[in-house]
Amino acid sequence: MISVLQKLLDRPAAYLAFQHAYGAHRLRQFGLELLAARPGERILDIGCGPAYLLDYLPKVEYVGFDTEPRYLAYARRRYGSRGTFIDSVYDERQRAQYAPFDGILLMGLLHHVDNSEASYLLSLVARSLTGRGRVVTLDPCLSPEQSRIARFMASHDRGRYVRDEAGYRRLAEQSFEQVESQVMHGLCRVPSTEIFMTLREPASDARPAIGEVQLTSKKH
Repeated sequence: MISVLQKLLDRPAAYLAFQHAYGAHRLRQFGLELLAARPGERILDIGCGPAYLLDYLPKVEYVGFDTEPRYLAYARRRYGSRGTFIDSVYDERQRAQYAPFDGILLMGLLHHVDNSEASYLLSLVARSLTGRGRVVTLDPCLSPEQSRIARFMASHDRGRYVRDEAGYRRLAEQSFEQVESQVMHGLCRVPSTEIFMTLREPASDARPAIGEVQLTSKKH
């Protein structure tokens, strides 16, 4: 059943329909409110999928990375010159070519990677920011305040590394001096619990990242 659903979600139209049916677009809209992008800023979206966040962004210089060609083909057809859509992981080579950015979005990525890979990614994006840049992350979260259904949803997410608030913060604090987190309940159409983090002021000793993380938009 899961493999059938995954194959369906590889299709942009099915992916977008699922996002709206689940209410995940509400989560991403809230994330964009935290990002507070201003016209003319450079915005990086890692795991951009069909790039529908462009529907909610002002006129920015948008760069989206994903490894699903069908999503990127859809984004290019729909948004054309409004963004640059790259079929690749975001790694040191890409950072050297495209950074710096004023804002970076990690929408539903950290819970798909282990602590080592998450540290790599956060170190990489920390060194991809302008001086006043910020990163916004979104992930499902474990919380003692969540309902049983919401805990079930988080525990059975396709991402194998759903953490509690403290777990996500510990990872972010390795690379950022300023970490603000919010645990939210009930933003989706089904019971769920998510954490948003806004990250600023990269740590002066943020270490160079080694290797790469295979990240795509195949998430809830």
